[in-house]
Amino acid sequence: MGNVIVTGSNRGIGKAVLEKFAVNGWNIWAHGRARNEEFEDYISGIASENHIWIRPVYFELGDDRQIKSGMKRIFDDKEEIHVLVNNAGMGYYDTFQRTPVRKARELFDINFFAPYEIIQLTLRKMVLQKKGAVINMSSIASLDVNEGDCVYGASKAALNMLTRDLAAEVGRFGIRVNAVAPGPVRTDLLENIHLKRIAPHVMEEKSAMGRMGRAEEIANVVYFLATEESSYINGEVIRIDGGRK
Repeated sequence: MGNVIVTGSNRGIGKAVLEKFAVNGWNIWAHGRARNEEFEDYISGIASENHIWIRPVYFELGDDRQIKSGMKRIFDDKEEIHVLVNNAGMGYYDTFQRTPVRKARELFDINFFAPYEIIQLTLRKMVLQKKGAVINMSSIASLDVNEGDCVYGASKAALNMLTRDLAAEVGRFGIRVNAVAPGPVRTDLLENIHLKRIAPHVMEEKSAMGRMGRAEEIANVVYFLATEESSYINGEVIRIDGGRK
């Protein structure tokens, strides 16, 4: 089908996105923070099952030099890049007054500036190809008002605006840029950040469907935005939250 970069593909939503592309016959550059033999065994099995290649790429999102090195590793493969899924990010939940400026800078480095740089590098290939799709992982925290989401929500809101403005800029090159904004999804990130402070039933009650989302439900929308089935969708931030009350 094509070639896709998926950042943060070793767990949670990123892992579900990787699996969705794999079963549909896409070749994948699978990003993780650091080399992991268990992850490499896992992607080797997925690749073999689906008759594709999956190549691991490792770099820290907070390290500019590592980002450049990791992207060079991808470019050295001399393959077209049809889709970029900027999934990797950093969660955080605390009040504004309890959030040090250094933590806010870290959140913006990982949730905004890292995808910014990855997109900028990837566009060098996509513009020459005259085609491509970029899907950014946002959050409903960027759209709704919730105590404790001030800084995290702001970092994702910046990503939303980048998504919209960039779509207007590169659409003429046949490149679409969209974002998805999930509500609460049962992942390690949710367990480690939010469920320590907010009971699961409180999150479930905020959804009209009375439950949290599943990672594969987010992956389905990401995949849709990557394909020609969504060929006229551009510059959108799509909520996936079961209908918020």
